[in-house]
Order: sequence, then structure tokens, then C-alpha cells
Amino acid sequence: MRNIFLTAFISLLFLSCSTGLVMNESTWQGDLEPDSLDTRILNDLKSRPLYTFNEYETDIYLKWLYKTEPDFYERVRHLAEKNIGQPYQLYLLGEFPFELYDREPLYILDKSDCVVFTEHMYAMALSRDWPSFFKTLMHLRYRNGEIGVVSRNHYAMYDWMVNNSWLVHDITDSLGVETVTDTIKYNKARFFYNRYQLKTNIAEDSLVWHYVAADNIEKVLNKLQTGDLVYVARGYETGRWIGHYGMVIVDNDWLVNLIHSTPPQVIKQPLMEYVRQSLERTERNRLHNAKAAIENPKIRERNKILAEKKIRLFRKPKPLMSPQPYFYGLKFLRPVEPDRLPWEKEPCNLQTCVD
Repeated sequence: MRNIFLTAFISLLFLSCSTGLVMNESTWQGDLEPDSLDTRILNDLKSRPLYTFNEYETDIYLKWLYKTEPDFYERVRHLAEKNIGQPYQLYLLGEFPFELYDREPLYILDKSDCVVFTEHMYAMALSRDWPSFFKTLMHLRYRNGEIGVVSRNHYAMYDWMVNNSWLVHDITDSLGVETVTDTIKYNKARFFYNRYQLKTNIAEDSLVWHYVAADNIEKVLNKLQTGDLVYVARGYETGRWIGHYGMVIVDNDWLVNLIHSTPPQVIKQPLMEYVRQSLERTERNRLHNAKAAIENPKIRERNKILAEKKIRLFRKPKPLMSPQPYFYGLKFLRPVEPDRLPWEKEPCNLQTCVD
């Protein structure tokens, strides 16, 4: 029943969109071949950033791109670079209208955060039209494509990497440098309760993982390729986690870039420039955290005195200085275009998918 409602809802949403261009019935049909699209419409889309498209226009563009660019990795490059400048905003997506724990929509086209950007770019690069994009996106975001806040891939390694093994595999330990071994603990029951007031009986768990330390990243550049997924390892001396996503784009001059959604917008920059900036930010954060270690006890004592004397009307409690995380290194995953997408019953190729 949920799948039927989902299909009907998305179809209604799709059909209600307008392109801002005048089109008659002969110009647009749902199964129209890309080669027969009105040249004026397609040229308009080619000249505009991807994040300005609506659902209707995205469908047209994906049909054209899938037909004209057979290489999956080049489609990733094309779409990611066409999305440069997309405004950044955190916490964009949820399960509305299928659940109300998180009332954000299932997808968004005009904004992104780092996870939304990478998921949308992979889903679009794998897809031949809007319906296949939406179905593929749901399988990237949710375990087995089952929409729900509990089945959403919240954690990069524990959820996203494992549930998307049909697309990506970990190449971190095959890059020819020594990697750092770490252990991360997960308490998903606490996470769901703290964020959504949702009680679950999920047991605590842990995961041993590896990443390339910051001082070794330059040594692996020649092993990376366009489309590789980059996980950014951040944290403190007491523990590290994946704190950011990005994608590798290798230029014709072999310059290895990181393209990612970061405040205030999607940017493309040399990967080593990002590493240097992250290390510089880490040094600033270390100074901040050292100051916080001195100041926070004083702030707590001051706030305690204010509370005991009940003079809050005259002097308000002072907020504590929040700790800032450090940059430790990068983890790399490589996507491989599958013979068929998770929701397809039969293998899909260019001819059978388009026809």
C-alpha cells in the first residue's frame, strides 16, 4: 500500500510542475526520446545550473544525458560540475508525508548539504529519467529502499557504506599507504530518542575502520579517480567519526579535486587545498579548545552562583564554549555502476533502459 501511495504521490507532484517554457502536447510526452526533444528547451537547460531545474526539467535533462554520455563516471562529473554554486543548508531531508518524525521532504533540488549533494549526484548519474532517479535515490538514502526514519542511512560507515554495497566499495586499504585503524561506537537507540523522541530497542554496537592520515593523502592522489566518494575523518583525541562527504573530480591535467557542498555553496577545489585548509582550521580549533578548557570551569562556577543567588533577571547565564573538532584524514570509497539498480528486476543497459 505504501509503494502504491508513493508512486501516486510522486506522479502527481511531477505532473503538477511547470518548466517556465511554453510547451504543447507534441513537445513533451512521458516516453519521449531525448533526440526528439525541442532544441530550444534542451539548450535552455544546458545553459542553466542544475540546481535551478524543477522535476519536469530534470527528467528531460537526465534522458538527454543518459542517451548522449554512456560513461557513468563522466555523468557523475558532468552533473556535479553543473551543480557548482548550489546553496548550502543543513538538515534538508526527512520522510514527509510518510512519517512525521522528520517533516522535511524526501528530496530537494535547489539546495543541499554534503550528504544530499553526493546522494543526488550518484542517483542522477545512474538514472535515465526522473522516476528512475527518485527510486534510486530512495535506495541510496534508505536500507532496501524502505522509507522510514529508522531505516534511513544516518551513519556514514555503519549505515550508508554497508547498505549501499551494491554501488560502492572501500578502497582505503588498497591505495599503497599505511592507514590508521580506529574504533567507533554507535548508540542508535539514544540517537533516535534524543533527536526524534523515538524509542527503539537497537543494541549498542561498534565498528573497526581505517582512514588515510592527513600527512599521507598526497601520496594516494594518483590512485584516485573521478566519482570516488570521500569521507572526511573528524573528531577529538577521545574519538573520531565521519564528519563530511565529498566527491573526487580529476581534471584533464590530472589535478585531483574535491567537489562538495559546504557553506555557503557547492564548490570544486584541489583536494590538497582542502587538506591544507582543514589542517589550518584544526590548529585554530586546538587553540579554541585549549581556551575553552580554561574558561568553561569559570563559566560553570559563575552560572552556579547566579542560580543560587536567583539574580537571573539582572545577569543571564553565560553559554559554555563549544569544543571544535579536528581534521584527521580521509577515507575513500569507489562507486561501480551496477548491472542493474536495486529496484530493477532485470539487468539494465543503455538500450533496454531507454527503450
